[in-house]
Amino acid sequence: MRNEFRKEYKRVLKKPESINFFNKFKDSIEVLHKERTVVSLYFDNIDFELYKSSTLKDVNTQKLRIRNYEGEDDFFKEVKKNTYSGKYKTVSKLNINSFDEILQITLDGQTLYPSLYTKYKRNYYTFENCRLTLDTDIKFISHKFRSQSQKNYYFPNEVLEFKLLNGNLDIEKYIDTNPVAFSKYNYAVEKLYRL
Repeated sequence: MRNEFRKEYKRVLKKPESINFFNKFKDSIEVLHKERTVVSLYFDNIDFELYKSSTLKDVNTQKLRIRNYEGEDDFFKEVKKNTYSGKYKTVSKLNINSFDEILQITLDGQTLYPSLYTKYKRNYYTFENCRLTLDTDIKFISHKFRSQSQKNYYFPNEVLEFKLLNGNLDIEKYIDTNPVAFSKYNYAVEKLYRL
């Protein structure tokens, strides 16, 4: 199991804005990893209380997802917590071969059920001693547990995220507009299930 303390800043950009950012800082940005397609299955309780909590509160919220990198065999359970002392993520490898093997999962005594999938292309970079990711071709897909017919929603923008792990770098000086509190999961719930 891996635990991370995280300092994160997100920007939701149109394609030309992403291009402008990478052109502006091209001398400081290096490719860290080849592009991967990320597929995540999120879980929530019957009444979407994890979603509701994270839309109403800034802290003491959590999300649980199972993640796979398309074309790879491994599946990971990831729990993200936003607390008064900061943001944390716990990652543990699962002994499964398919998302379909997990019909429910428990988190802090709550039984959670499949909610929806997110799927996108992620590019990884280093930038001024932090990790930078760019998510493109973002798609949200309903789960059969929640909807009899499959629903798809294509997100029209890209997500640029600055991720600082265990450090004190003042990354804010490189962000020329206000960062946003954007959650793919929350946005997807709203678009797919109209909550």
